[in-house]
Amino acid sequence: AAEFERGQYVVAKRNPNYWRTDDNGTQLPYLEQIVFKMLPDTNTTMTQLRTGELDMIVRAPYNQADQIDAIEGMRILTGPLLSWQHVDFNFENPMLADLAVRQAFAHAIDRTTIIRAQGGFPEAIKSIVVPVFDLYDDTTPDYAFDQAKSAQLLDDAGYTMGADGIREKDGQPMRFNFVTTAGRSDDENVQQILMAQLKEVGVDLVPDNQAGVAYREARYNGNFDLIYGRWITSADPVYSGFYGTEGPNNGQGYSNPELDTVLETLENSLDPAIRKEAASRMQHIVAEDLPSIPLTTNVALIAVVEKLQNFLPNPTNMTNFVDTSSWYLEG
Repeated sequence: AAEFERGQYVVAKRNPNYWRTDDNGTQLPYLEQIVFKMLPDTNTTMTQLRTGELDMIVRAPYNQADQIDAIEGMRILTGPLLSWQHVDFNFENPMLADLAVRQAFAHAIDRTTIIRAQGGFPEAIKSIVVPVFDLYDDTTPDYAFDQAKSAQLLDDAGYTMGADGIREKDGQPMRFNFVTTAGRSDDENVQQILMAQLKEVGVDLVPDNQAGVAYREARYNGNFDLIYGRWITSADPVYSGFYGTEGPNNGQGYSNPELDTVLETLENSLDPAIRKEAASRMQHIVAEDLPSIPLTTNVALIAVVEKLQNFLPNPTNMTNFVDTSSWYLEG
C-alpha cells in the first residue's frame, strides 16, 4: 500500500519486482495502481458510480441492479457466493435465551418477501451450509412461515400481548435492539421487513445500526440483542469460527459442547464419509438450537466498467482481488 487514509481509501501501487509475466513475456501486473474506497452508504456509492469516480462495486446493492445496468459503460456480473444472510440472537438476553422465543421468531419470518425486496436475486435457505457444498443436508429441519404458530409458541411460553401490541412477560416487554450495517440499503431494507413481520406477533425490534468498525465491534463483542448480516466462507469452511464456544466470530454467547465436538471432527477429519456425517449433525444441531436463523443465500452482484478486462469473480472469502495481475483497462 502506497497511501492510506483511515476510513476513506487505500492506494495499492504496482510492484515493479513482481515475478509473473504474461504469455508474451510482459511483466505483470498491467495496472499501475488500484484505489480502494471505503464509502459510507449506498447513496454515495451510486452517485460516484454515475459520475465515473468508481470503476467497480464488488457488492452492488440488489435493489439498484437495474439502475446500474442502465449506466453507459457499466455492466453487471452475477455469480455464486459461498455466503448467506442470517439473524443471530444474543444469548445474554434472557428472553432470547428461551428456545421457544427463537422458534417463534423463525416461524414469523416470510423469506419470500425478503427475496422479492431484493430483486429476486437471493434464494431461501434453511441451513448454515449453502446448498452449493456437498456437505449440505437437505433433511435439516426448517421453520415454515406460520405467524399463527409463532403467536402460539409465545402464548404457551407465557409472553402475553399488551394493550400496545407488544408482548411482555414478568413486566418486561419483548423489545430488542436490532443491529445491521448502517448505510447498506439491502440490509436496511431487510431489517425493516423483519421489524414489520415480528411486530405482527407482538415483538418490537428497535434499529440500532452501526457502520464500519462500530458494526464489527457490535458483532464480535455482543453489543446487540439481534443482528442481521452475512457470513462468507472459504471453499473449505470452518464453522467453529461462527458457532464454536470459543469461536472468534461468536459474539452471541452461544455454546453447545456437543456441537463443539462435532465441529472438531468435521474440521480435522480427512475421511469424506466422517466429514459428511459430522456436517449433517452440525446442521441439525444448529437448526434445533437456533442460535441463528439462516435466511437467504447471497449472489455476487458486481458492477464493473466494460473496459476492464480479465476480471473474474471469486465466490470465496479470498475476495475478488485475490489475483489482479492480469487486469487491464481497454482503450
